[in-house]
Amino acid sequence: MDRNTITGLILIFAVFVGFSIYNNSRMNKAYMAVIEVADSLYAAGDLENARAEYINALRFKPNQPEAVEKVNEINRELGFTQATRSTDTIPAADAGSGTPLSQIPGVAVADSGRYGAFGASATGTNEFITLENNRIELKIATRGGRV
Repeated sequence: MDRNTITGLILIFAVFVGFSIYNNSRMNKAYMAVIEVADSLYAAGDLENARAEYINALRFKPNQPEAVEKVNEINRELGFTQATRSTDTIPAADAGSGTPLSQIPGVAVADSGRYGAFGASATGTNEFITLENNRIELKIATRGGRV
């Protein structure tokens, strides 16, 4: 590397650092402006708009503890509750039958800790599909492969 290359790399690095500092200060100013508006709305008693502004502030800085606490406090005052989600994966007709999962048709039981979301695809026979032309022959396994 010659002197011009090193100078160019240093200038590119300086532009990146300068832009990140400039952008960060703009984001902090915008965050503080939104928080100020939200605080004034909260003090005036306009809870719905204050909640919307606090949520807007969380777009600038996610998981900011002060804003999250205010949103939770306003949610409690407005009577909002968090809905609980059911993650039941058993078919509704067979949920109370007491039948083991391995005997329910259409439900594949595999080690989800080992295979994750692809646990149902981990069962079955391993077959090979061959793709070939005059230059190369590829064998692809139906249950996955390796290089």
